[in-house]
Amino acid sequence: MTTDPTYPDNERQVVEMLPELRPAAEYYWEIEGAPGDDSGPFVFFESLVGTYVAILLAMSDSEKRNALLRRAFNLAETMLLNGDDQVQDLAFIGLLESRGAWWWSRAQLFMGPAAHGALDTHEPWWREETVGSEADDAEFIDLYGVRSVIASELVAEGVSLEDVPGATHKRQDS
Repeated sequence: MTTDPTYPDNERQVVEMLPELRPAAEYYWEIEGAPGDDSGPFVFFESLVGTYVAILLAMSDSEKRNALLRRAFNLAETMLLNGDDQVQDLAFIGLLESRGAWWWSRAQLFMGPAAHGALDTHEPWWREETVGSEADDAEFIDLYGVRSVIASELVAEGVSLEDVPGATHKRQDS
């Protein structure tokens, strides 16, 4: 982010730091309304960044996947360290809170000190829950084309949309 993260500008700042999410963000804004006219940063962040990270964590380890996860967790770290209370809450609630053992286990490698600290403060049991856990059969529902973004980013590694976990919601034309 070129500036400290702010709550009113968070949606645009997310796309600035994770530009690969732009197609999903534009679709979200088309359906839900432009930033400020939509349901707000929490819905946007959870629906795009939360979904993006969860699906990537469920996928097999690869160089590009890991790079995408590092960038997403760097975004969260920036929000936790440099954001006001609303932005910090957004990063914690929208990405880290109550994710469960398999998620935390796979995410630990990518989380920075601020994310670890936030979890230690608000969910101190999280480290014990990760011991010996395996990815579960979580269902990933993508509402805005995040799976397509992931497939596009990982195509050079032989990943197609069919290889990306989850299902993408098919919206009916009105």
